[in-house]
Amino acid sequence: MTRLALLLAIAPLLSAAQNHQGPAPVAAPQSPQISRALWESIRPAPAPVPTLDPETARRLAFLTRYLRMTVPVYVAGSGPYGFVIDTGAERSVIATQLAERLSLSGRSSVLLRASTGVQRVPTYRVPSLRVTPFMERYNIAAPVLNSSDIGAWGLLGLDFLDGYAVSIDFEHHRMTVRPSSRRQMQTRREDGEIVVSAKRLRGRLILTDAYFGSRRIRLFLDTGSMVSIGNQALLNLIRDHRRQQREISMISVLGDSAKIRYAQVDRLRIGTMRFRDLPIGFGASPPFAAMGITDEPALLLGMDALRVFRRVDIDFANQQVRFLMPKPEHLIAERSSRIPES
Repeated sequence: MTRLALLLAIAPLLSAAQNHQGPAPVAAPQSPQISRALWESIRPAPAPVPTLDPETARRLAFLTRYLRMTVPVYVAGSGPYGFVIDTGAERSVIATQLAERLSLSGRSSVLLRASTGVQRVPTYRVPSLRVTPFMERYNIAAPVLNSSDIGAWGLLGLDFLDGYAVSIDFEHHRMTVRPSSRRQMQTRREDGEIVVSAKRLRGRLILTDAYFGSRRIRLFLDTGSMVSIGNQALLNLIRDHRRQQREISMISVLGDSAKIRYAQVDRLRIGTMRFRDLPIGFGASPPFAAMGITDEPALLLGMDALRVFRRVDIDFANQQVRFLMPKPEHLIAERSSRIPES
C-alpha cells in the first residue's frame, strides 16, 4: 500500500481521535484490513482517546504504517493501554501523554539509547505495570517519550520481560506475554518449527547459532525496531556481499532521525535457516557500544525480518527462540527477506 493510500485509510480514525471527547467506545474500522490492524495498535480502550494536534496526527499516520503490534497493559490500575513489546530496550517506557493523564510523579532523568543516538529524558514513577494478575511489576522508574514517536502508549522492555516468554503471531497479528519457568530443553516441535538456543548478555538474548558465511556473528532479536541494524564490524565483514545500497533516514523512538546506509545482504544463517536479500541498515548505533560490542560483527534483527515467519516465540527463562516457518504459498517475491530452509 502506498503512503497516500494508507493515509486515506486511517484518516477517519485520526479524525475520530481528534474529535472524541468522552469515554464512549469507538467502533474499529471495518473496511481495509490494514485499518483494523492500525486500530489495534493505537487504541487506548477503554480510556478516552486524547486530542491530537495536526502534526502529531501526521506523525502517527506515518508511524502506524509499520503495523505496531501491542499487548494490553494496565498502568497503575488504569487501562488497558496498548504497549509494544521491545526486546531491544533495557527499560520499559511510557508515553508522556499517559503519564500526565494518570498524574504520575516525576523522578530524575536518565540517558536513553536508540539506534539514532542518545538523549537524556525524564522518568516517572509507575506504581505498577500489569499484563495479567500473575504478570505484574511494581514501582518502576519509567522513562517517558512522546506517544507519536513510539507509536503506542508505552514499551515493555527487558526489565519487565525477564523470566517471561513472548509470542509474536504474525498470521493473526497478535503479540502475547506469558509466564515461563526454567525446565529441561524442550525438544518437541511443531511441523515447520526451528528452535535456536540463546545466551544472555546484559538481559538480552543472543542467538548462539548465527553466521555470515562461515563467520559467527552476534545476533539479537529487537522487536521494537522496524528495521534490522548492523554494526561497523558487520559492515566490514559483508562489504563485498551487499547489493542495492542506498542512504535512508531513520526515525527512532527518541523522535530524532539519522542517516544510515541500507543494503540487501545474503549469506546470513540462523540455525538451519538462510536469509536471502535481507535489508540491513548500518550506522553508528549506541546500543552496540552500550553492550561492549564494537569489534565483533553484530546484528539487531528487527521486525522487518521477523515478519516473514508465521510466529516467533522468545523464551527468556529458557534462553530459547522458536521460529515457525512461513507457509510455502506465502514465500512470495514481494517479501523483503526470503528464508527457505536449507
